[in-house]
Amino acid sequence: DGVWPARLIATNITLIKDMTEAPFVSDDVKNIKAIAARKDAFELLARSFAPSICGHEKVKAGLLLQMIGGTEKNLPNGT
Repeated sequence: DGVWPARLIATNITLIKDMTEAPFVSDDVKNIKAIAARKDAFELLARSFAPSICGHEKVKAGLLLQMIGGTEKNLPNGT
């Protein structure tokens, strides 16, 4: 099937809304929004992933997808 369940092992989790210091500054948020607005945002991120490794675009794209995750899809057959 090739589908692996996601697992997170953590010793501490803090909600962003509960943080006293913002992890992002306003310039970071502006840059993130600018990248998100681009039509080639995924391709840009995939090309930027592991820049010291030349080529292997599909591998980089796959690793990026693993990092950002996705949504669960339940098929009609119950899988």
